[in-house]
Amino acid sequence: MHCLDAWQPRLCLLPLVVTNKLNKNQNRTREQNQSKNGSVGTVTGSYNNNGGGYATFRVANSNGPNVTCTKVYSRNSGRGFFSVTGSNGTTVSTVDIANSTSHGIFLEDASNTRVNAGTVSNGHPNVQHVRTSNCRTAVNGQVYTAANGSW
Repeated sequence: MHCLDAWQPRLCLLPLVVTNKLNKNQNRTREQNQSKNGSVGTVTGSYNNNGGGYATFRVANSNGPNVTCTKVYSRNSGRGFFSVTGSNGTTVSTVDIANSTSHGIFLEDASNTRVNAGTVSNGHPNVQHVRTSNCRTAVNGQVYTAANGSW
């Protein structure tokens, strides 16, 4: 179940602006596909796709550039923040992610993606980059920039 699926920007009013979103026990809380020049406020989710691979906030399918999110707050979800499938140019200002049943933050086939601050705990792993380009994740007092790695 989607709370927002901004699929194919020609079908959406751009720029996309979403304020705050709270969801519980959903397959996905917030997903953006092929959206450009948009902003999202705070995304709050708990038990979103618990045990699965979807995230409280997910960008996918050539999402970006110029997409920002103020904060991702995630508890007991499959993943906290997930950027995948050619997404480019997403910035998340801060995260507070705990007890993900999969990754806390997972960047896969993403470029120019940033998580600027925050904490991730009890993820499996907390942070992973796979086939990334020019990505930066700054959480738990550490900065991760490698194209491939788990922390």
